[in-house]
Amino acid sequence: MAGKKGWTLWTLKEFLEDKIVQGEARTAERFALSKLAVDAALAAAEKAITAAMAAAEKAVTKAEVAAEKRFDSVNEFRNAMKDQQSTFADKAQTDFRLAALEKRDEVSGGRSTGRNDVLGWIVAAVLFVAAVASPVLTIMAMRGH
Repeated sequence: MAGKKGWTLWTLKEFLEDKIVQGEARTAERFALSKLAVDAALAAAEKAITAAMAAAEKAVTKAEVAAEKRFDSVNEFRNAMKDQQSTFADKAQTDFRLAALEKRDEVSGGRSTGRNDVLGWIVAAVLFVAAVASPVLTIMAMRGH
């Protein structure tokens, strides 16, 4: 713009206006590029958030399924314990049966003791008779000869 004539007020004004227009164009271009970058970043962030939400939803679903399975196995174990408990005798029933066995043992122990006593008396009587009869038979055998 400043040609052979040199600088005049008019040429300086045109030069400065041209520089201002060029600066505004660069600023507008930078703004447009920044806007594109921000839009791209927002789109990427939105995709990332959507992917993260989908992954979180899958993780929650998997955790719910795992918890459901865990509760099913706990309930199965609980039911097995109930079944097992139902086959066991309870304390009152066990105490009753043990008392009955003890009573039967006492009764049969008394019978056994009674039997042993009678048997002892019989053996004692037989031995007594043998002890008395032996000298008598010996004396009789000596006289008879």
